[in-house]
Amino acid sequence: MKLITALSAAALALTLVGVAAGSAAQPAGADLRLSGVGRPWPGAGPDQPRTFTVEATPVSGFYPGAERSVPVLVRNPYPFDLRITSLGGEVADSSRRDCPAGPANLAAGPHQGELPMTLRALEAREAGSIPFRMPISVTDQCVGVTFTIRITGVATKVNK
Repeated sequence: MKLITALSAAALALTLVGVAAGSAAQPAGADLRLSGVGRPWPGAGPDQPRTFTVEATPVSGFYPGAERSVPVLVRNPYPFDLRITSLGGEVADSSRRDCPAGPANLAAGPHQGELPMTLRALEAREAGSIPFRMPISVTDQCVGVTFTIRITGVATKVNK
């Protein structure tokens, strides 16, 4: 049985907070903060995907040109072991139209950590991190924007 975290299963909201600098030569300073946590997708039927929980923690010190890694915690809600084979992240939405979600304003990199990994029944464990980078070219319209981040993953049931 393959378990997949659906895109809506683990949405995380990240807020970019800061005040735009008066000089065009100086980038706007900002902090990236987590304002939501991963949520498990409600249980599905036997032929439909089920999910495991993915959680992340806040990151600070974000500004144009900066890259920060979001630590990821995975939690197995099942009475059997899971083998996690992939984890990833994407920028899914933005709270402001003039700062749309996408790599021009905030980009997710590939998962950093050891995979595959076995997660025992009902176990929670750190599972590396996902880097996010704000390009140096981001505009001041992105100051104060909330970005919604989707953390996704794929796992299979371990048959003993």
